[in-house]
Amino acid sequence: MLAAYVGSCTGLIQIACNDDINVGTNNFLSELNLSGLTPGNTYTIQMAAWSASERGVYRIVLECPGDCVTCPSGSVVENEACGTDSNGGCNSTPTVWQDIVCQSPVCGTVTYDGSTRDTDWYRFTLETPATVTWRVTGQVPARAAIVSSACNGGFPTVFSTAAANACAEAAASAALPAGTYFVFVAPQFGVPETICNNLSQYQATMLVTPLCPGDFNNDGLVSTPDLVAFIGRFGDPLSTCSPFDFNRDGVVSTPDLVTFIGLFGDNCAAFTPTPPVAEGEAAANLIAPSVGGVVR
Repeated sequence: MLAAYVGSCTGLIQIACNDDINVGTNNFLSELNLSGLTPGNTYTIQMAAWSASERGVYRIVLECPGDCVTCPSGSVVENEACGTDSNGGCNSTPTVWQDIVCQSPVCGTVTYDGSTRDTDWYRFTLETPATVTWRVTGQVPARAAIVSSACNGGFPTVFSTAAANACAEAAASAALPAGTYFVFVAPQFGVPETICNNLSQYQATMLVTPLCPGDFNNDGLVSTPDLVAFIGRFGDPLSTCSPFDFNRDGVVSTPDLVTFIGLFGDNCAAFTPTPPVAEGEAAANLIAPSVGGVVR
């Protein structure tokens, strides 16, 4: 068992304690997550065995995570205030989300109270088949996922998922046909409780790579119909996710035409979409707000 105190030995004030991380998963280790500590204060950690028969040699690990999440200039800021739920995706009724485009960094917050976690959902649309990579780095251990936009009564399809420790990158990647999808981020289950502070932040980026650049009609060949489609979009201000905007500057212009001409005549390999990694109940539990807490 662990406990943390502030103050002198004659006037200790307990600020946290823990016996088992998660009895349900047989994780009987003890863990404390301390935040909001005051620089210059003295803190005391107490360790005790559960019983006399369990006395022995123990190891205490003290981790002081730094600020590993930075929000680059121009980042998309999550439209949900920390501690509220306005982009809970398939975990909300009605379904709510935030629209994003590829290449733009996203900065947000997630919380976990030991049983229920905040899940953030962002929606995007592909005009042509592409490989999508969703990269998430959090101040807490995070899970990233690429999910169908169809919630199917609380049972969406998960195409890719990844998890990483705090300050490491969780990267989910999937080859997807044209359509609309969600990307997802949440704290991992079983991690220390996370409240609204600097340790609740994450930074994420969605990268989109067309599987056959220039093949706008998906027939496996960059040819005249694709040229007609390109000319029809020339001069348009588009999302940087658009397959017509090769240099990702937000407009279809002469540099994009030069790139397209270089691709003309290319043959493309047959498109094979990434199969789902989880469907039905398994998928719903993977991205649920609580353990076993499938939202229908």
